[in-house]
Amino acid sequence: MIDAERQELDQLVPTFDVPAVAGKHVSGSSHSVAANAQNNWVFVPLPANNVIGCLTGCVAVYVRPIVASDD
Repeated sequence: MIDAERQELDQLVPTFDVPAVAGKHVSGSSHSVAANAQNNWVFVPLPANNVIGCLTGCVAVYVRPIVASDD
């Protein structure tokens, strides 16, 4: 995640590139991102995987809390 005002890296968020498994799911990757500037929530689609318990695919939600120095 990048702070657009300071133009600095705030956080690295690992995602998964999942190979296809015949009869179970197609391959997938975290290919897009959406962000809400009002509440600092970031939405990332994740493919089906068993690393983080996302067995059928899911959307991860990340947030960078607003701190006093951000005002």
